[in-house]
Amino acid sequence: MTTTDAQIQRALLGRMHEASDVSKKFDFESEGSLATFWRQATPGTTYWRGYVPMKALPGRVTGIEPDSLDWEDEAQGTIRLNQQSGDTAIWQFLGDDARSRIVFQMQRQGLRTIMEVDDNYLRYAPTLYGRNSPWTKTHLEALKNGTGYSVEFHRKQAPMVDAIICATDHLANEYEAFNPNVYVCPNSIDPDDWDVEHIESDVLRIGYYGSPSHIRDWPLVKKALKWAQKQDGVEVLVAGFSPPAWGGRIMAWHDDLFLARQNLAHFDVGIAPLTRNHWADGKSDVKALEYAMAGVMPIVQDAPPYGPWKDMGWEWMPRDAKEWDEAIRDVVAYRDDVKLLAAEAKKYVMEYRTIDGNIDSWRRAIRGT
Repeated sequence: MTTTDAQIQRALLGRMHEASDVSKKFDFESEGSLATFWRQATPGTTYWRGYVPMKALPGRVTGIEPDSLDWEDEAQGTIRLNQQSGDTAIWQFLGDDARSRIVFQMQRQGLRTIMEVDDNYLRYAPTLYGRNSPWTKTHLEALKNGTGYSVEFHRKQAPMVDAIICATDHLANEYEAFNPNVYVCPNSIDPDDWDVEHIESDVLRIGYYGSPSHIRDWPLVKKALKWAQKQDGVEVLVAGFSPPAWGGRIMAWHDDLFLARQNLAHFDVGIAPLTRNHWADGKSDVKALEYAMAGVMPIVQDAPPYGPWKDMGWEWMPRDAKEWDEAIRDVVAYRDDVKLLAAEAKKYVMEYRTIDGNIDSWRRAIRGT
């Protein structure tokens, strides 16, 4: 089933903006759209890597819909996407034949084409529950099973775009081997989207939220969290997935990003373990940003995705299960410091990780400077 812009919009903005289309808040003719972001079907990546920078540029976010294509020259089979605004097209993580063909036509028509990546699509993602990633290893496999996307095709596409935008320095190091024009545009928050009031409680609430893929990270914290939930005045909350043999509380998950953030308001401490591998190291620190903006103290893995936190001197970064156990025990023992640490994390995000503070990195990528 094709995910439409309307469906993406509802998942992104929910009831708060249900009647409005963010991409129509700007008059592109008078204000001048710098770029159009061509999204993938995942609301989370569309929000962080499309809508947030779009509003600050300004730009536009759209997707390929049935009425997207206009024939430029039907005899020659050349088309133009009628939603394109500005001289630059930013395509999220290309890896299929159809979208790549459109990108090539855009290049022939003089548009600057950039691929944006917030994960390492150069490497095959580990299996989960014995099921393979929607991305196959080879293009032939993608054609056979109908997914369309493959690591092989992504690797072939990477050198052909004019530039690549990466979410982290680690990703940039990987993609520089495929394209000489790589830019780092870190995930950034738009404070206007964070109307989240932290909910106070008499107990210390340790929260862990994420998609079912985080089950592979569960062994790092299982022992620590099982110990924590047995302590007086401590509650452990899990949202988004059900860990195996977990008898603790599971919170309802919301696809609506704004409703999901309300879940975070019930946490005092938010954890982000990560089982290290070449693919996982390519992730970003979105989870820490979200925790901090919800007034939650983050404890994050000592791994490349959280490099910015290490650079700023954040000390709550366990390396293995033993250190995770120590960190959880410390936060339970010194729970009176949690509010101060949460405030410190939010201060860092507000000072260094807002889109207004980082939008110039996107503009440099768009202009090729």
